[in-house]
Amino acid sequence: MDTAVPGMVLRVEPSGSKSYFVRARIGRGRKARWAEIRLGSPQHMRLAEARENARRLLADMRAGIDPRLPHLGEVAIGEVITRYGTRLESREVVKRTETIRSLRVNLASILKFPIGAVTRADIVSIMERIEGSGRPGAAEDFRKHVVSMLNWSVGAGLLPANPMSGYRRERSTRAQRLGRRKLVLTTSDDIAAFWNVASEATDPHFSAFLRFLLLTGQRRTETAAMSWSDVKIGSHDPSWSIPAEVRKMGDPHRVPLGATSLALLETLPRTSSGLIFPGRGGVAMSGWSKRLKPVREALGMPDFAFHALRRTYRTGLSELGVPFDIAELMIGHARSDFVRRYDFATLWRDRRDAQTKWEQYVAEISH
Repeated sequence: MDTAVPGMVLRVEPSGSKSYFVRARIGRGRKARWAEIRLGSPQHMRLAEARENARRLLADMRAGIDPRLPHLGEVAIGEVITRYGTRLESREVVKRTETIRSLRVNLASILKFPIGAVTRADIVSIMERIEGSGRPGAAEDFRKHVVSMLNWSVGAGLLPANPMSGYRRERSTRAQRLGRRKLVLTTSDDIAAFWNVASEATDPHFSAFLRFLLLTGQRRTETAAMSWSDVKIGSHDPSWSIPAEVRKMGDPHRVPLGATSLALLETLPRTSSGLIFPGRGGVAMSGWSKRLKPVREALGMPDFAFHALRRTYRTGLSELGVPFDIAELMIGHARSDFVRRYDFATLWRDRRDAQTKWEQYVAEISH
């Protein structure tokens, strides 16, 4: 035990090797746990240097700080993403794979940086780079993912504050708002044009995927995860059952299938992955911006996104006279708390009739 710095000791091993250690409680009181921290060997550290380091560590330990743990904000971004991914998996978040991929790809250049060194300027610069490459949807997705991860980091004690806290995107200009008006296919000519453009996709699975989104109005992620085990084709009541673990709302959803959607599915080969719309290598599709680029160019709609097909489906149901409640059930929107608590009707027969009507309409205008 060093007389000048109580708590610092010189330990001599049976082999003759020597090391300076600090031994003290982390915090105050009898319940505070003991810890031993090696400072170094006398061969590489002078006694005065060892004492100086020991005093600093002992002060931290008395304050309840464990010097063996990374200080707030010092964990590398790559490690934070790994921990965040584990948390998303434990919560069974549907889009966790897509979320982690977006974070790792877009933060690749700073993965080894400490999380506390990340600034708002860094994040905004990455967002602008993504958007500048013609992928506004990917930029918005990244913003949501990184803000959520930073919020989690604050709650997990890895970061003192979220640098994106209070961030607000610029308000759209009038020209930008006008440019987004055609994010819904409002006319029969628009729908027919999209149907024909979809057939020109080089990947037959993606071509069918686009058309299936238009026919069913379901979400991109849920449709990309669709497997052959989820559909009943040969029965008198064909349908697609979306499992709760795939659905954004966290509950199962059943989708009626009509003649046109069934005919589309029957043209697709079955792969070992079990997915109906597999991407390269048999895994779920990704690279959405790249896949959509030729579609946007052919349609002359640079802001066209998958959600436009969901809006088109919902708008089309209304145009065909489908009642509001039935149309909302078909698209899988959450009901209000009061209705959800007391009304469990599925209105399946009405939904099937509406789906038949919609698919007949799409088939008529597309041929």
